[in-house]
Amino acid sequence: MKKLIVATLLSLSLCGSVMASTNGDALSKEEGQVQTLMTAFSSSSGYDTVKPVLAKSLGNVMTAQNFAKMQQQVKQNFGNQKEMKLAALEKFDQGDRLTYIMSYSNNTIVRLVVIFGPNGRDGIRSFTFAPMQVKQEKK
Repeated sequence: MKKLIVATLLSLSLCGSVMASTNGDALSKEEGQVQTLMTAFSSSSGYDTVKPVLAKSLGNVMTAQNFAKMQQQVKQNFGNQKEMKLAALEKFDQGDRLTYIMSYSNNTIVRLVVIFGPNGRDGIRSFTFAPMQVKQEKK
């Protein structure tokens, strides 16, 4: 009986470590793609840099002109990126969602949400920048 319990616990722990390894690999891949995206936003050859990490569905819609316009809007509205931290990783059946909190040079805090296929497959499906407003306490 003891051997059966030990064997069951051992197999469960091995399954858990394999699953954690798969999630860790997916997260590393997705974070690499997000870094490529953010590097592209600060680069003059941005679209050529980001095109390989975009999913086909997004790559078909986003052109070099659209990306350049988006680069300009981010720079104009937020300034230069100062800091970026992963705030949340959410895993769904249809894909993964990474949420970052970023700070920019004009004191803007921005939420970046990036959507991927399951376990990072197929590249970046969509992304959005959303400025965050912090309510001031009334005195």
